[in-house]
Amino acid sequence: MSALTGCATPSQPEKSQGLTKSSIESISKQLASEGRSDQARFLKDGSVSATEYDAAFKNFNTCIEDRGYALSAPVVSPLTGTNYEFVFDSQGRDEAKASVAFNECSDRYWAQVSAVYADTARQKIDPPFAQAIESCLAGRGYKVDSMATTFSQIAGKDPVKDKKRRSAAGACAQSTFQSLYPSIPSLTLNY
Repeated sequence: MSALTGCATPSQPEKSQGLTKSSIESISKQLASEGRSDQARFLKDGSVSATEYDAAFKNFNTCIEDRGYALSAPVVSPLTGTNYEFVFDSQGRDEAKASVAFNECSDRYWAQVSAVYADTARQKIDPPFAQAIESCLAGRGYKVDSMATTFSQIAGKDPVKDKKRRSAAGACAQSTFQSLYPSIPSLTLNY
């Protein structure tokens, strides 16, 4: 089995990190010009709804299955409350060929829709997960704003200034994840 995974105001869930309606529409036009019409139609109106996100995943999954591979059932990430976590199973076949198939299906049906959804959907970390990460960070000497509702707010947003804190937050998330969510096969860290 391959372990490829699929893979956001202090008191409000976090929203877009920078994509605008017009930039999403431009992505849609680019995808359409490249023949990736399935993703293009989901982005055409400048946004991605939860229903469209799910439909794109189903298209991605169908492509994977048509090539003889499998994806686990998607589970909403406790880290974001929006994005899917899943695992790709190569069915014991050649890993290099499986990786090519995964990437081709993702590029055609999933990658851009998933990225736009991750950037624009309102994210909110599952409270028990937030508490576990905050407790772990406190044990490492970091203070977390009590109003933080996303992993990005907990970990720190600046990749340079907050590098050590972000690394610690990632380690805390990974170390507490399996005990809190044993039925979820993977965790994708989104800063």
